[in-house]
Parts: sequence; C-alpha cells; structure tokens
Amino acid sequence: MTTTPREDDEFERMRLVAQIERDRLLITQYEEHQAFYVAGSRTAGTSLVGWIMSMVDPHIQALRDALVAEHAERIAEVQGWADEAAARGDLERQRWHLAHVERLKAMPYPWEHPAA
Repeated sequence: MTTTPREDDEFERMRLVAQIERDRLLITQYEEHQAFYVAGSRTAGTSLVGWIMSMVDPHIQALRDALVAEHAERIAEVQGWADEAAARGDLERQRWHLAHVERLKAMPYPWEHPAA
C-alpha cells in the first residue's frame, strides 16, 4: 500500500512527537534527580558544579548528541528524496520534500523549549 505525501508527513510528525515526549521524560527525570546529586555532593565534600558536571552532564549530553544526529540523518534522508525527485523531473514531489526538510529544521529540541 502506498501512502500520500500528506500521510507520510503525518507519520513523521507522530514519530517526532513521540521521540520528543520520550526525551522530555528523560530530561524531567534528570531534573528530578538533581536534588539527589546535590545532596550527594554536599555530603561527599566536592564542589556542587564539579560533581554534577562529572556525574550527570555527560549522560545528558550523550542523549542530546544522539538526538541531534538522528534528526540530522532524517533531514539528510528527506533531502535525498527531494534530490531524487528533482532528478526525475518531479517538481511537485521535490517541493513537497523540500518543505518537509524546512519543517524538520524548524522543529525545536526538547531542551530548547521546555514543556509548559
């Protein structure tokens, strides 16, 4: 069964919304656990900032890096579809894919706009 460009776009939107919700949950868990890490750093006698940076931030940064890489790969994939459509002379499909690329590029990451 073939899907229309509009259906493809909706599937992509749903996939990205689900990914963002999972990421927001991870970030929320990180923020909730900061109190634990702060208490641990005070009892261990280390600097709060140094302890948090060494124990927590590398993990969050790894998640962010993975999200950015996945998003960049998806943008490149859709851009490839636009290029293929242009090579076939299918200008309508090319415009649709290029618009999709722009929508993907405009999507904020969860850490840029926290959930309300």
